[in-house]
This record gives sequence, C-alpha cells and structure tokens, in this order.
Amino acid sequence: MTDDQIAQNVERFRALVNENFPSRKVQLNEMYDAMEDELLVAPASSFEFFHNAFKGGYVEHVLRVYDFALIQLKLWKACGMRIDFTEEELKFAALHHDLGKLGLPWANHYQPETEKWWMETRGRNYKSNPDTPWMKSNDVSMFLLNHFGVKYTVNEMIGIKLTDGLFEEGNDFYLKGFSLEAKLRNSLPYLLHHADIMAYRFEFERWATETNKFKFSEK
Repeated sequence: MTDDQIAQNVERFRALVNENFPSRKVQLNEMYDAMEDELLVAPASSFEFFHNAFKGGYVEHVLRVYDFALIQLKLWKACGMRIDFTEEELKFAALHHDLGKLGLPWANHYQPETEKWWMETRGRNYKSNPDTPWMKSNDVSMFLLNHFGVKYTVNEMIGIKLTDGLFEEGNDFYLKGFSLEAKLRNSLPYLLHHADIMAYRFEFERWATETNKFKFSEK
C-alpha cells in the first residue's frame, strides 16, 4: 500500500469512529491519538500467507470487516434471521475486533522481521515484540478499551472476543455449548465471524493472485 492509501484509510477509520459512537468518541479519540503511529503502520498478521501482513494492513482489514459486517447484516435480515443486537454494537465490535494487534500504548505488538531465513523460507514479515506481555489479542483489546475509559456493552465484549470463532481455542467455552443454558444469547459473534473470515479469504486470495505462490483449483 502507498502512504497516501494508508492515510486515506486511517482518515476514514477515524471518521467512522466519530460518526458512529458519539457518546464514546472522546475516549476513543484519546486512545487512537495515543496509538496513532501504530495505527498507520500496523499489519493485520505476521505471515504473508495469512492476511494483510504489510504496512497499513491492520486498518485496511478492519475497514473491510466493517463493510462486510454491514453486508452480512443485510443478508441476515433478508433471510429472516433474528437481529438481537444494535447496529452500533455491530459497528463497534467490527471496528475493534482486532484492536489488540496494535499492542499497548507504550509498546507495539508487531515488529518487522529482520532475519532473512524467516522471511525467505517461512514468509514471516513480522514478529511479536518481546517487550510486550504474552497476551491473547482479544484480551489486549479489552485492556485497551478499559485503559482509556471506553465503555462497551456485553454484546460488544463477547462479539470482540469471539470474532475469531473456533480458530481461537479459548472460544470453545462459548461456542461449544452442549446445553441450552450454554448457548449464546445473541447472534452478533456469528455474524462478525462470518464477516471476518470473508475478509480473511478475500485478502488471502488477493495475495495469492498477486504473488502466484498458490494455485487455486480450476474445477
């Protein structure tokens, strides 16, 4: 991505924060002001064949999940699915589902990989910052919101936590409920996961097409 494209994405991201969360925008802007540098450069993942493992990849991915979540919302309504969450909750969780990937206010999460072996043989463009605690990304997300005094609903918290679905082992407790009482009380996490996995696949296919490192089935 060019610096101009990154700047445009960040500008749109900040505008959505101000537009969609009027009662929380002061605290949210304080958080994003404090983490502005990382917001500009953070990737969405570490390995090139994951998704958006490049400078500015984080914001582009988050915006894509936001857009896909709104498309999914229209689909769910058209299919007669129960919508038991607010549109603000959907937008908030979509824009903050990967917040922890920015790291902490005093230490970013990702650092550019410097060892050729990792880059050339494993496709790892970024590595974890050893100066940050070893924490789950969604735990860092909730810490950041709490740290900057950003209030959130239970629906938003569970939506952020479960966006990765069963790719995150810690989500088994919520998503593998085998009793009526253990079922999720609303569908927001499912819709968000569909939007996230769709964005992930879009970004993988774009990378695969551009690099020609993966052959798609022709059938």
